[in-house]
Amino acid sequence: MAKLQQGVDGRGLAQLQQCVDEFGRALIVPTKLFSLHTRTSGDWAALNPAVVLLITSAFEGFAQNFLASALLADGHSLGNVAHVVGQWNNPTLKDLQDKLEQSFPGMSTHLSSTTLRVLKPPALGKTLHLAEDIGWDQALRDSKAWMQVRHCLSHGVVTGWRTERWPASVESRDARQQPRRIMYTNRHGLQSVNLQGARSCASIYVCGARALADAVAGQLGATLDWRPIQPLLDAASGVRGATTPVG
Repeated sequence: MAKLQQGVDGRGLAQLQQCVDEFGRALIVPTKLFSLHTRTSGDWAALNPAVVLLITSAFEGFAQNFLASALLADGHSLGNVAHVVGQWNNPTLKDLQDKLEQSFPGMSTHLSSTTLRVLKPPALGKTLHLAEDIGWDQALRDSKAWMQVRHCLSHGVVTGWRTERWPASVESRDARQQPRRIMYTNRHGLQSVNLQGARSCASIYVCGARALADAVAGQLGATLDWRPIQPLLDAASGVRGATTPVG
């Protein structure tokens, strides 16, 4: 725990910053997909689930890299780091927070006032998505729901680009963590991953990752440069017809 008192050294800071830089690199393709979006129907709608898959995959890589680097900076052995990180799959924001909290007690208390801006799905049969600032607890639940979306897409349960009937999650009975809660539902009760949903997923996982990493970096006496992720946030906010910034 001595490093916590002295602050992370130059090498440790470089490793943490490298995680951010690589996260930004992993977000380049979904950034370009956002910039291609025309909001028209047809094959263009396939961009939305593609963005969700890429963003959640990029977060998984960031979560594994940052957890490992933070543990090493805190003085953990390589063997312990391999044990902690090596048993991880499909992490959500809550999963990363829980892992980090074990080694950095109290870091999550700084997140209680954190808010993220998402686009709330409209009422059944409506089409207007309204911007909503959600608290950290809600962001953790939404991240679980979006990871279930990834699961359904990855396993071919649904295609995501058109309206379909999405199954309930078998991992959680909490209605607040169900994929159907965070997606657009038409008047027939069918769901789809639309542009607004993809933008919300970006806010949850990219801005959520930043909040968690900054909380840990603060305990280590480090400051991270988040400019590498800004192009994704700009693209998600600047797609044609998108007038509400995310993040």
